Amino acid sequence: TPWRTRVSLLTTRDFQSFDYRGVILKNQESKDAVLFPRQIQGQYFLLHRMVPDIYLARSKNPGSFEGGMRLLGPTEKGWENLKVGAACPPLEVEPGWLLLYHGVSKGKTYSVGAALLDKNNPAFVIKRTQEPILTPETGWEKKGAVSNVIFPTGLLTHGDELWLYYGAADYRIGLVKLRLNDLINTLT
Repeated sequence: TPWRTRVSLLTTRDFQSFDYRGVILKNQESKDAVLFPRQIQGQYFLLHRMVPDIYLARSKNPGSFEGGMRLLGPTEKGWENLKVGAACPPLEVEPGWLLLYHGVSKGKTYSVGAALLDKNNPAFVIKRTQEPILTPETGWEKKGAVSNVIFPTGLLTHGDELWLYYGAADYRIGLVKLRLNDLINTLT
């Protein structure tokens, strides 16, 4: 195939200059990739999407991963019954790794869900939201370049709050503030 979607790696220390490290998932049609922010038991972990699922790959070398294992897939829940994909790098919290991800419905609405992964082995999903934590509601989230899209793009902690930056309708950027403990308590 002359053209395929591939996951590559860039590194930077100053966000002014970048070092292209090349394709890190060879022979895999994949996207929506995020690295965990630190090694876990001497290995790097990478989340990526091979439609329709989120996969978890591990490697001792951050420049080369194999396809990995299926971690999360769509459910029968209407908000994520077509496909799911990683969004922001997982956040290390007291009970494990908090993963925010996007779920897509058969009607092509993108919403945000959350999962809690085991702290020592993120291949284990401990809990997962049954309903979306964020879905398109306002006019500017529903109408744009691609309508009905909420896509998480950045996650910061600020005290006991999570600040989630997200793309809305592929046209604007929004910010929602969530209480970390409230979010963890919504996981079942």
